[in-house]
Amino acid sequence: SRSARVLLSAMGAAATRQPSAANSQHYLPMSAATSSAAVTTFRLDLCRGGLPLCVFTFLGLLVVVLLVSNFRHATGGNSAMAGTTPIAVGTSQFAVIEETVSMRAGTQLTRQWPQRKRLVSGNVEWVVTHSRANIRSAPRTSAVVVGHRTKGQIVTGRQHGSWLELDSKLGPGGVNHSEGWMAIHLVFKRGLVQFLRRRTTTYVQIRRGNCKESGIFPIITYMVCSKAAAALGYRDEELRVQKDTLLRPEGCHVEVHGNGSIVVGMATNPNNQGRGALTSSSGDESMEPLCSKRSYPDPATGFMTSAAVRKRVQQVDFALAKSKAACKTPDTPCAILWGVSAQDLYRQGLGKSLAKFQPLRAYVEYNGCDWVVSKDIAQEWKHWKLAPFWTQELSLQHWQVRWNMAHDCTSLSLTKFSTATIPAKCEGFPGLLNDRAFASFTKSRVFNGPGTDAGGVFDSAYDLFLQTFGPRLVQRNPPYGTAYVGLRLPPNKTHDVACIRRFTTPLLKHWPHMQKVFVVNVSSEVLVDIRFVLGSQFSVLSSASSSDARGVDLTLDEVVGLASAAILIGDSDDQVFSLARTINVHLRVDVGRLHPWCFDVNKNKTCG
Repeated sequence: SRSARVLLSAMGAAATRQPSAANSQHYLPMSAATSSAAVTTFRLDLCRGGLPLCVFTFLGLLVVVLLVSNFRHATGGNSAMAGTTPIAVGTSQFAVIEETVSMRAGTQLTRQWPQRKRLVSGNVEWVVTHSRANIRSAPRTSAVVVGHRTKGQIVTGRQHGSWLELDSKLGPGGVNHSEGWMAIHLVFKRGLVQFLRRRTTTYVQIRRGNCKESGIFPIITYMVCSKAAAALGYRDEELRVQKDTLLRPEGCHVEVHGNGSIVVGMATNPNNQGRGALTSSSGDESMEPLCSKRSYPDPATGFMTSAAVRKRVQQVDFALAKSKAACKTPDTPCAILWGVSAQDLYRQGLGKSLAKFQPLRAYVEYNGCDWVVSKDIAQEWKHWKLAPFWTQELSLQHWQVRWNMAHDCTSLSLTKFSTATIPAKCEGFPGLLNDRAFASFTKSRVFNGPGTDAGGVFDSAYDLFLQTFGPRLVQRNPPYGTAYVGLRLPPNKTHDVACIRRFTTPLLKHWPHMQKVFVVNVSSEVLVDIRFVLGSQFSVLSSASSSDARGVDLTLDEVVGLASAAILIGDSDDQVFSLARTINVHLRVDVGRLHPWCFDVNKNKTCG
């Protein structure tokens, strides 16, 4: 009938009326005044059809008014929406669910679930396809390596031929500051090597819920977050990495504050994992996730399982075997008869001695000479769970005969390795091994190059350090079965509360979520003070005090404990800390990790 059609038309108009511009962000329906006017107009018009029809029409319109009134009551007028009442917006139905949580003192935020979204498609990203892809200071293979990415990680940037100029972060005015260059592909003697693969994705800003509930993925990479923010229109906002414990959406998000300011944030605290959009109860502040239709690797922690450590040590052993095969073959046999024990190196300062010994190892091997030791030296070295470096092991009797026949290494300074007057002797052409050639070797590409895989010989001393400590790394059980912080207080200094606070403040500032700590070089009394300063939420374990009679064994344990840590805090002037940091770096060459992952208290800055 005509009356029924008019009634349905009036109800449809009331249900689908769009919100005003001022209230559009709250998804409010039409105003109450408009509702009343509609009721009066249609009541007068339809009552002309008779009393039964008038009553029926009036009751129908009353239901519409009550629904609108209930909706306005549930959403609190101009405040954020609440309740679970279905609301008609256009032609789609949705239900809003909220969960109120406390973000900070005096502020209540409301967590709301998916509804509106804003997206930009066609964004280019690059996937690392090689086990290790170096970041260089310039687009050439001879440029300085300033970092690296591992297989599966995502980077962004601008392509220039076979090189990618990396994006770093958004500075003032939305200016992109380059972080470095990565090769997309390079041609070596063995053929083309692919390092990066291009992919495209869509970035989405969601107003409610988390990325997963919308069928997309959180952005947990700093570089991608910067690109996504720029793509979605936030080019003038500087990206802030937020490591605090405040409630924030997981990963990349945008914060709109009551004063009108906008912040692009990257929440890295694991406690925010899975958290979605947040809106204040007053409706004037909100935090909205930026998501992607492509997934990203889980956040790197730097933790390595025992199997991963064993695999990495095996890789290094294989690489050194290839390095040795690429060394020279001398016209006449030559050798160094090495009479320096591990105890001698420890007395001279283990870190400093090994830092000098490893390049010497490479120099002797590159010239095709052998390392010869006595059975006693070999047994002591193995007793400390250190890997053999020698090519010949002689009985004491045979050793003594060779020692007496060999000549002093007059052209090569070796006294720095031991207090003995003659720590080693040489066999072969006199002067073949000399200080001048050794200094030239340590500065050459042969020693400092990328290794045999890229046409070189050695990868500096990194492989040698890791090979030396390989057996101890594989056999030792770490203090924790997950990622932990390695903390070493400076030797020969008073470990009072002021000193402890200097070394624990970086932990609380940069890695407050890393609550498992392994401390070396402290007494039991100092360990109690460290636990007090950090608080009960931290688990703190320690090795024995450095005054323990174990000497070499204890120091080696400390080095390996720090080398196995995901985060390092210490003093760069401390030889043990520097040695552990070197091994730590090369152990994780193919493992993603937090950035920064190291803090030098002496220089008061991050060191990795």
